[in-house]
Amino acid sequence: MAILAWGTTFRRYQDRFSDTLATRYKKPVRDLLALRRNAYCVLLPRGRDGTVIFVPDVGDLENTFVWLIGLGCSFLLPPSSNCNCRPT
Repeated sequence: MAILAWGTTFRRYQDRFSDTLATRYKKPVRDLLALRRNAYCVLLPRGRDGTVIFVPDVGDLENTFVWLIGLGCSFLLPPSSNCNCRPT
């Protein structure tokens, strides 16, 4: 099983993906958003038995989290019952 940590460099913002929080590369890149999209397209299906997507509890990733849940991703509760996170 693969584990993917979602970063703020590729997030949902105003109903589309955005890379506005990403730092730029030293060498010029023709389409930075397409490069990031392709990276996630390669990483997401890596798990043979599935993929766990970790979305940090960061305000900039709230829309991304909601979008993933809307696609059918399951919300896994941590083993600790004193977690402040909540499914939407």
